[in-house]
Amino acid sequence: MTYVVAEPCIKCKYTDCVTVCPVDAFREGANCLVIDPDVCIDCDLCIPECPVDAIFAEDDVPEEWAEYLELNARLATQWPEISVMKDAPPDADEFAAVKDKSRAFYGVQFHPEVTHTACGQQIIRNFLYDICGCTGDWQVSHVIEESIKAIKRQVGEKDRVICGLSGGVDSSVTAKLIHQAIG
Repeated sequence: MTYVVAEPCIKCKYTDCVTVCPVDAFREGANCLVIDPDVCIDCDLCIPECPVDAIFAEDDVPEEWAEYLELNARLATQWPEISVMKDAPPDADEFAAVKDKSRAFYGVQFHPEVTHTACGQQIIRNFLYDICGCTGDWQVSHVIEESIKAIKRQVGEKDRVICGLSGGVDSSVTAKLIHQAIG
């Protein structure tokens, strides 16, 4: 059995693990490491050294990262050996918390929208504009206008609508939009 470096290593590339490997099984790519399965001796010394828990025994690789078994084997033949610890990339800590790096999924695990979160508005702004690529030209009035047009198209000029109004926000907004659209 060999060990495998999986997705948590992407863009973190901490190299603490390479210094304890007695057979120099690690290979270095541009944004992560892999383990050469033909060199690895199954000693497991590297596992506790990985700060992002990216190293697994091949039988223990989570199902969603099964592709990393093949990736480690293939990339190990292409990438150079690394046996000396190097500095992690400057943004390594930022990427350590990202759970689905291959699809560039990002997540926030707290409430940046509340006033007592330091820099909360800046976090939201960075997420929307820098990561998601939003342009900032969205306006509630556009949503209202488009919703009214859609209701008019769907209902037509002679049809009627029955709206069950519970008093909650969703049904109240729906009732207001329908009233604006068809009276």
